[in-house]
Amino acid sequence: MSYINYVCGVYIIVLHVALEGYQSRLDIKRSPHPFQAQLDYLNRLVKDSDIDCHEQLRVNRHTFMCLCTLVRSVGLSNSKYVLLEEKVAMFLNVIAHDYNNHNIKFNFMRSGQTVSQYFNDVLKAILRLQGVLLKTPEPITANCTDDRWRCFRYYIV
Repeated sequence: MSYINYVCGVYIIVLHVALEGYQSRLDIKRSPHPFQAQLDYLNRLVKDSDIDCHEQLRVNRHTFMCLCTLVRSVGLSNSKYVLLEEKVAMFLNVIAHDYNNHNIKFNFMRSGQTVSQYFNDVLKAILRLQGVLLKTPEPITANCTDDRWRCFRYYIV
């Protein structure tokens, strides 16, 4: 009888230790510095590789940094908790993937109000840069020799 009690006791201890290990794997630990996690995500988007940057933001790293410099030149800057690069990355993520506020809020670990505010700020800055970013089209004349426009020759006024 004591042998059965001993085996049952060992079995209960082993089962208890196994369940504690399983339970500890389920616990999600929050970072003591959430700002660091946000910077890590931004670095993964922009600084790790051109491939990741292009897949997520639809621009390479050089173009992203040039856009950030242009946006900074029209008056947009870092805020207390959000870097300018993160604001531009949020904006490009929305534009590139047609993400809504909820997706960006989750990915960048920001509130919906923060995402909306900074999206609008970057959009206004981009609109102020329309003279630099948008090229005005040249009209096609009737004597144009470019083969790409040959099919439109009857429609040119």
